[in-house]
Amino acid sequence: MPFSTYVVSFSDRGVSQMNKKTLSKIGSGAGVLALTVGAVALSATPASAGAGGATTLVAEGGILSATLADQMVDFGDVPFSFDNQGVPKSTTLNMVDGTGTDAGWTVTMQASDMTGSIGGNPAIPATNISVTDLSNLTSIGGADTTGVTLTDTSSPLPLDGTQTIANATVGNGAGDYTADITLNVVVPSRAGLPSDTYNGTYTLTMTAL
Repeated sequence: MPFSTYVVSFSDRGVSQMNKKTLSKIGSGAGVLALTVGAVALSATPASAGAGGATTLVAEGGILSATLADQMVDFGDVPFSFDNQGVPKSTTLNMVDGTGTDAGWTVTMQASDMTGSIGGNPAIPATNISVTDLSNLTSIGGADTTGVTLTDTSSPLPLDGTQTIANATVGNGAGDYTADITLNVVVPSRAGLPSDTYNGTYTLTMTAL
């Protein structure tokens, strides 16, 4: 897990001094003072001089992560049709930059083919899976949205390759953010796709710049 370290330290030092004609100072710091009055000798050990010291604080960075609220994106049951069908599924995209580096970041997404449970059935190709909406960027806990952007989805973003879906510029993006995201899978007509349960995977990656 990436993290940032800040070290704050300070120290102070003081030395006590005494200057009197009848008083002689021997050594330095925590020395011994001697004073003679008539025939009586007195000796004393003074209070210690101000001692030096230090304090240290280590602030560790947190996580950099992107997740979907629905880890399992279930497109549900698709009714029989001789036509291709677009099946959307909306969920929430969560993005967290707790590293403390202000390096900026990108979030990418990619999907695999969706294969059937019955051997020999054709797969739904990853080219049929896309992001069709990214909207409603919201900060959690007062995080600043300056410099944080969602990728334009006026045209669908196909997920057969790595697709950037959000980013933060250098110096921005620290904090916790959410956005609405809609995935869409085009199910081929039943003339080319037998009845079956089809499963695949998606990958979300959040990377510091």
